[in-house]
Amino acid sequence: MKMYIPFIVILLLIVSCADKDKTYKKEISNGIEFITNENVPADPNFKLELKEAVAIDCNEVSQADTANAVQLNNVELDQDGNVYVLDARRSKIHKFDKNGKRLLTFGGLGQGPGEFIGTGFFVVWHDTVYVPFAQALKIIKFTRDGKYITDKKYSSALDFPGIFWKSRNFVSGISFEPVQDEGPGVFKRNLNLFNDKFERMHTFYQDKNDFQNPVFNLNFVQNPAVAVSSDSLVYVPRYSTNEYVIDVFDFQGNKKQVIKKNYQRIPFTENEIRRVRNFFARNGNNNVTVEGKFKNSITLISMDKYDRLWVTAAKPEKDKRVIYDIFEKGVYLNTVEVPADTTAIVDFVENKLVAFDAVNNRMKYFDY
Repeated sequence: MKMYIPFIVILLLIVSCADKDKTYKKEISNGIEFITNENVPADPNFKLELKEAVAIDCNEVSQADTANAVQLNNVELDQDGNVYVLDARRSKIHKFDKNGKRLLTFGGLGQGPGEFIGTGFFVVWHDTVYVPFAQALKIIKFTRDGKYITDKKYSSALDFPGIFWKSRNFVSGISFEPVQDEGPGVFKRNLNLFNDKFERMHTFYQDKNDFQNPVFNLNFVQNPAVAVSSDSLVYVPRYSTNEYVIDVFDFQGNKKQVIKKNYQRIPFTENEIRRVRNFFARNGNNNVTVEGKFKNSITLISMDKYDRLWVTAAKPEKDKRVIYDIFEKGVYLNTVEVPADTTAIVDFVENKLVAFDAVNNRMKYFDY
């Protein structure tokens, strides 16, 4: 027996060192896998390899054609790399080619065929452009050449995706249900997953909000998000000021995994709070009270073509980078920086990384 003792000691030392180098811990409880990540990246050498493919400055486009000025609110791509820009104020969608040349404009402000009002989101899916019209509980369908096809109408507010965006081969959508016995401004929000026929599959997140409440909570999530992987798992962040957690479900809502990352809460600065107050004051809402001390740990999540989860996490005001925590199979790989303005929103569309900036009225997308 003694002859094996040195071997066992060496083996234990190897195992001990390996555990010490691990940046995450996995456990299974009640059939759910729990992955707890440290703040140390598992792959410190992981980097982005981005190649800018298209850049469109809508200010320059507007100056060149003032009659068809563009104020960018949302961006989509089709499978050929063409760019579609939504101007919500004018209820117009502008289509550009891969060289940034405007090809056509369609839609219109109104309630007639192919017209809509107050729409800030849309998707280009397969050969069709889908635009929600919340007031009429319908989705307007256009061809990619901007020709009106028909409307898909809904009888229930729960089933209607008033706000939606693509998550791989599915659409994530938020529906709003009025809670009439609690006041005219009270709505229940449901974050749903829809199939390619825009039929609701499952609700993954719910909350309730009073949009007439004079108290504005800085932790209110305007557009809660989910991400879908190629193996049909749905990633749902917990919007918390104290913990950094993402729950993972199957399409039936059964929890499969919980991803955690060590987190130290980050306070709002007086300057950040002041900017929000000034925004309400400029819009004539001087009676709004702003509340909130600490930032939500997670803001947005996305899934790239390699099934890597991208997480927009809270950061101090002085950090002006556009950065994302990248996870693979629940393990925190590294934090990466995207070359975009701090006001830009980054998402993955048609296997491209898109950065669109409604504040500065420009967009670009990258191959990766």
